[in-house]
Amino acid sequence: MDRPRLCARPACGNPATATLSYDYATSTVWLRELDSDPDAPGNDLCLPHADRLRVPRGWALDDRRTPIVALRPPLAV
Repeated sequence: MDRPRLCARPACGNPATATLSYDYATSTVWLRELDSDPDAPGNDLCLPHADRLRVPRGWALDDRRTPIVALRPPLAV
């Protein structure tokens, strides 16, 4: 039986939705859809932690997750 993949952040038990990986040589962080291979290198993050991810000054964040497109515009208030 497969175990659900959880967020790698301490004390977070939310299901993982994204995989984070990084390269020190290029100072780049990649955030992509959850890797299908649970043993692939990287750290799994839940949606809130992935959305709030901030990288160190001088590093680049390359968010490769599929954007969510609204089906209809938000209602005017």
